[in-house]
Amino acid sequence: MIKPYNARSVSNKVVRCGKYLIPIGSFFPQLRYSPAPSRQQGLDELHLACPGKVKSSLVGHEPYHPQDRFRVFDKGQIRFVPLRPVASLPVTVHTIKQGATVGRCCCLIGPNGSAIRETGFNLDPTPSKRFGLRKLDPKYWHRRHRGDLTSRLRLPGREHFHGRIIVLNNRASHNFYHWMVESIPRLAACELAGIDVDGIVVDHQQGYQKEVLEMLGIPKEKWIQPHCRLHLSADELLWVSDPGETLLRHFVRMLEPEIQSIANPSLQRRIYISRRKAGHRRLQNDDELQSLLEPLGFESYCFEDLTFKKQCTLLRESKLVVTVHGAALANAMFCSPGTSIVEIFPERRLNIDLFSNWSRIYGLDHQTVMCSCTKFRQRLNVSIDDVLAAVHSSQAMNPERFASDLLERQRL
Repeated sequence: MIKPYNARSVSNKVVRCGKYLIPIGSFFPQLRYSPAPSRQQGLDELHLACPGKVKSSLVGHEPYHPQDRFRVFDKGQIRFVPLRPVASLPVTVHTIKQGATVGRCCCLIGPNGSAIRETGFNLDPTPSKRFGLRKLDPKYWHRRHRGDLTSRLRLPGREHFHGRIIVLNNRASHNFYHWMVESIPRLAACELAGIDVDGIVVDHQQGYQKEVLEMLGIPKEKWIQPHCRLHLSADELLWVSDPGETLLRHFVRMLEPEIQSIANPSLQRRIYISRRKAGHRRLQNDDELQSLLEPLGFESYCFEDLTFKKQCTLLRESKLVVTVHGAALANAMFCSPGTSIVEIFPERRLNIDLFSNWSRIYGLDHQTVMCSCTKFRQRLNVSIDDVLAAVHSSQAMNPERFASDLLERQRL
């Protein structure tokens, strides 16, 4: 028998330990189990296998962006790095009747009991690797257990939510960047599609998560915290395609009344976001950089000390932002169009175009400064001259350079 979902039951209470959530129910023996799915199916296959129980609603298309480029300052040299074009993809809301979500990463199960491939991860790519040596490593099975429901023998006992829920969490929702860019913006699709929900399955244990949900005006009664022992079905389960420009811009519009009520964009601030309190990617010559930026009118902040609303307000009031590559740049979506971003980027990392691509989407002027990076804890050291050169070359300090670059991009 499937028992009804009760958020206040002991089995659904969790204790937070850093980025980990420990269900209180895990300290007690588990007596109820459900069979695990035996196969993976894509949403297209699920449409054919379950007619009438799975449907998709188109709520818009992501705008197309042609190939572009951005400036990189490296050891006194300036080079241009290309930005790949952004394809125009559909924004889709999938409605699954009698669907279910499993675990904190929210792998979904269709009405016919098969795992939905688009929500799984760490799946075996080819049968040829079935008997590889890597399967002797316990870490391999731990990763498979989290992301591939077909690798399990059984699942926790199922609970049922009477009503419609939307699933927002993914495999990295414990991280500020992924929660802000990949999880919570999916909620904008409900407003675009005119759909009301009775429950929202999303992480909400940390302060900024609660603050965002409150700013969106979502009652606490609708918050559902996923955890490793949660196996929750619903009358209707919604899942949204990966957020892009359409959902991110609408998400910002949903928060706009709260931000506009206290922000004053006419201040034209110049801010430096420090990572001196971070465990990784800490700038070793942070004090030296701050002392040289202060005469240029920069204010220094550690975003760990500020509320989410204060972070958004500072970025909305800023004309020029200098910061190390990190989660704080996820909030660049709240900057006013035309704001200049100077990103200090570690040479060991591969995603150099991550935030420059978001800046292109948000209409920001982005420049990158390369810095050295140690292997342990990623201790950084940046050339102060490169940072100052990027600052003086930014749109905020040099609008003539920005206008010439714009004409060059249009010509290309």
